Amino acid sequence: MIPIDGGSTSPSFPKPSSGLQKSLYSVERKSAGCQTREKIAIIGGGLSGWLSALMLRRVFSANVDIAVFEDPNLPCFKGGEGGLHHFIAMVRRLNIDLQHFVHTTKPTFKMGNVFRGWRNGSASDIFYNLHPGMNDHLEELDFSLYGFWPYLATAIASGVPLETIFPAFALIEQKANQIEATAVFNTHRSGVEPTLHFDCRLVVDYLKKIGMERKIRTFARKVVDFGISPDGHVDALKLSGGDIFNVDFVIDASGLRHLLVGQKLNGKWHSFSDSLLTNSAIDFRLANSGAKVDLVSEYFATPAGYICRIPLSDHYSGIHVFSNNHTDWLRAKREVELLFRSPVAARPVITFDPGNFEKTWMGNAIAIGVSSGYLGPLQASATETTIHQIARLERILLECNGVIGEHIIEDYNKSNNGAFKANADFLRMHFDGGRRDTAFWRDAASARRSSHYQQMLACFAERLPRVIDFENYGAGFPPLYHVLDWLFIASSLGIVSKAAALNELEGLPPNIRDKMERYGRDILVRGNVQSDLGAQSDLGAQSELPLQNGLGAEGELSPQNGLGAQSKLSAQKNLPPVSGHSFGQEPLHEGEEIKEAGQNWQRGGYQFQFANHARFSQARTEQDKGGVHAG
Repeated sequence: MIPIDGGSTSPSFPKPSSGLQKSLYSVERKSAGCQTREKIAIIGGGLSGWLSALMLRRVFSANVDIAVFEDPNLPCFKGGEGGLHHFIAMVRRLNIDLQHFVHTTKPTFKMGNVFRGWRNGSASDIFYNLHPGMNDHLEELDFSLYGFWPYLATAIASGVPLETIFPAFALIEQKANQIEATAVFNTHRSGVEPTLHFDCRLVVDYLKKIGMERKIRTFARKVVDFGISPDGHVDALKLSGGDIFNVDFVIDASGLRHLLVGQKLNGKWHSFSDSLLTNSAIDFRLANSGAKVDLVSEYFATPAGYICRIPLSDHYSGIHVFSNNHTDWLRAKREVELLFRSPVAARPVITFDPGNFEKTWMGNAIAIGVSSGYLGPLQASATETTIHQIARLERILLECNGVIGEHIIEDYNKSNNGAFKANADFLRMHFDGGRRDTAFWRDAASARRSSHYQQMLACFAERLPRVIDFENYGAGFPPLYHVLDWLFIASSLGIVSKAAALNELEGLPPNIRDKMERYGRDILVRGNVQSDLGAQSDLGAQSELPLQNGLGAEGELSPQNGLGAQSKLSAQKNLPPVSGHSFGQEPLHEGEEIKEAGQNWQRGGYQFQFANHARFSQARTEQDKGGVHAG
């Protein structure tokens, strides 16, 4: 064997002994004065590969050689992505200046997602899943009791779409630009924690540049095979042209090719194809004709799948995900062209089996990102899973003091496997909204549900989701999606019903019930909500959603440093103080006078009432005595 860099042909990385895996961390510390350099190889130079490389460089000094191998004939994905808030946290954790990152890669704000046509396919069938800002001092989010959020339950019981009670939703309705959105988010009262839409190509190029500055080596070479030692560890990469690169630790970031953990090590694949029916995709690019950049990712339901369209600074990036058992790529392409009234270039069809490897860490090799598993682009699950995996690997390397037991590796695999199961259930829920007009949607609705998801559905028929429902869902990994993400989708699809919300509200102490009745009346009057499926609130000139610190009287920036008059949506109301209610009502106080609940009133065809609800009279003496406790 001829080493590509002239180093030793025998790996210096110690192999497991007596059930222990010696990590590079301890080897680096013990051999810092030696000539031998431990080597880490990353197969794949996409987003997963470069995020992993930068994490490893943050953990290890220059005494450890970190090299990224990029197949020149298979460039990384060049489409758009839209992550959750974990992505921004990852950028900061990698010691990357966020302002420089934004200036260079030109991302745009993402407040959440909008879903079109997922319940009945009509033009008015629209709902949102915003990313809740849990630190934005909104009482709707700050105040929880008995495990749920009473203000959100009141909105659901009133037939009010949850997104409309978030102040930042007015940004979407007014089609605010990025500067206006920045000003509103900087108030930390928008109710939304924004993240970013970004162009993968620009971000990968940026991360690569940072990596090379930090002494990470990169090779435009194809990995064609691997050298495996007698104890089953990877000791070398075999490259095109016959060269050898000896390794001590390997990260498989080869994407859907699954080069190492899948093809070479024959990892066992767990498929969710009986629950998630989409298995093919075509990506495309659309011009943005000078319009303002949207603040949400869009998911359009199609006859045999869905289209994801991500707004970027100068164009739209999209992908049509479909079931090849229900349509073909040509019809899928035509559906994109008909929907957006624009021709799209023919691109190779991406095929995948939704699922994951049950063991992604095997010996001295670990798969990260899509190489470890893939469920499709819905809800940015791939990007977020990658970030969670990298964060967990970093923690293990730092906290195990260089000695990683097999039980740690087993726990990692178990946690990763559990996380994929939880994510699959969350994505499966999106197809339970009642649409049945095509064969795909009928089949998707009747597809298998896991026993865990079935049990949660039974609970959600009676009550709202709670944090405790998801605490051990991922078997160790923190939940990828917040409980309020589940609530947004479940309430929009009717999985959490008005009756379930009323069940929650009936058990509140009388003073809080009275408060929620007043709040319910207020949001109905303000929103002019109709209860028909898909009807959106008309927030018009009468809306009191606060949209300030950046928007002038006509939605434009004022000359006083962007802090001028209120937008026309909120001309009569100032942003309330932190201690008050987010819509100007008085805050909750434990000593409020207890009043008899049960005023009956009607608006928009739905009778909002507590006292006459079937289970309302059931006493909750223990809870009433407990008073009010903000969770």
